[in-house]
Amino acid sequence: MLGPGVRRGRRHVAPFTGLRHFVEGADASGWLDHPRPWWPTTGVLADLLGRHEEVVARDLDPRGDRLRPISWEDHPVEVTVPQWRALVAEVLDAARRTTREPAVTLASVLALLEAGKGPALAEATAVDRGLEPGSDPAYGVWSEKFVARVLTASIGIAAIDTRTFHPTWSWPEGSRLASEDGWTLPLESIVAEVLGIVREGGGLQQAYAELREALVELDIDVDEPLWLDHETGPRPERPIGSFAARQGITPRLVVVTDRSLHLFRDPRGSRVAHVELRKRMLAVWQGDTSEQVLTIRTDDVRRARFGQAVGGLWWRLKLTGDGTRLVLRGRGEGFAEAAELTEWLGDRLVVHRHHGLRPPTGPQVS
Repeated sequence: MLGPGVRRGRRHVAPFTGLRHFVEGADASGWLDHPRPWWPTTGVLADLLGRHEEVVARDLDPRGDRLRPISWEDHPVEVTVPQWRALVAEVLDAARRTTREPAVTLASVLALLEAGKGPALAEATAVDRGLEPGSDPAYGVWSEKFVARVLTASIGIAAIDTRTFHPTWSWPEGSRLASEDGWTLPLESIVAEVLGIVREGGGLQQAYAELREALVELDIDVDEPLWLDHETGPRPERPIGSFAARQGITPRLVVVTDRSLHLFRDPRGSRVAHVELRKRMLAVWQGDTSEQVLTIRTDDVRRARFGQAVGGLWWRLKLTGDGTRLVLRGRGEGFAEAAELTEWLGDRLVVHRHHGLRPPTGPQVS
């Protein structure tokens, strides 16, 4: 559990306490063949651990203080879920190179595995990781556990992205997915059941048909687009929001992230803008800006002004940078757009509101 965290630039501040909690939890759950030794909770060793554990933990990796400190309760969000997203992104990238252009959904992952593409994808992703078939034992482990890992990761992030479950931590199980009422999604059992059907001769079609039925009962939407991430390379931009606007008389789709404003064509106008905006936000999150018209980076903005028209029928945005000038306008009072742009630019955005127009207060229902 420490290794994956380190690979993502995280360090646990209490690794040795975590080991004690794990062994205690494993003992209580009946995982141990022999009773665990009794450890006093007070005394010299306990005092040394409490005083010096975090300092010693920094020495477990040469990067020390450069790693972000996290607690074990942070592990699911900081380590496990990003790992899942990176693995599914890796698999779908490999599928695009070797088979076809799958959509970024759980349905695509299941279709690939049901079609028997698991071994080919395991080989392709192993090569990307520098693992060679033959005498390398790491390749054998990767290939043997590949389908189980991919199923666990893809079902896990689909459960999270459809807002049916959220990640939690417990000893000795580690990262888990729980519903609002506290029920835990039995991910390992679900995956084991699928692999068991295949192993016992039931066939891929039957195994994945039963899996899809189970996912429907769990309210996990296999067609919901997944938010993916890559473990290596530059960190992806974090979407802040999106909205429809016009540049002159031309309809545009605008995606605002923590680092840039991206401008795209709006081929269908405002009729289905919400659908296109969702697709564009997903594309930007995954690093795909191939169809954009313009990108303005945060650091390139010198002046930014947002204003409302009389009566709140229109709003207008003007961005000025070195050699760049962008003017956008949109319908409505512009409160949501101004909030997203303010989160992007901070105090550099000057917001001029027409007299009598004020942002709504209290909880809003979207």
